[in-house]
Amino acid sequence: MKRVLLVLAVLPLALGCLLPPCGLLERYECESAGGRWGTVGLNPDEVCNMPTSDAGKECLSSAECEGDCIARLTDDEMEQVMGGQPVEHTGECSAWKLTVGCLAYVEDGRVDAIACVD
Repeated sequence: MKRVLLVLAVLPLALGCLLPPCGLLERYECESAGGRWGTVGLNPDEVCNMPTSDAGKECLSSAECEGDCIARLTDDEMEQVMGGQPVEHTGECSAWKLTVGCLAYVEDGRVDAIACVD
């Protein structure tokens, strides 16, 4: 009986974590820490996306944030950026460490383009 238990305990390691229980510990740790477990964007792999402690803080660059520095542009500003003209802007630190979608990322106090990250 002890050999059977030992084999069952070592089997997931030998198979390179191919069995479903392998991701359960990561998911539990993620969710216990306040994160969201699942896919983010188009990536089919499940990952842990953690909330940031500085969400909503004003920023001039993503280096000032745990996640990304994102601007909320007006329609006129959006048109200007889409036309290739940078816009001087502050942003807000994102609520999550991993962000996806088409967003106005602020770097060095300006938005140069709308970047789409999936």
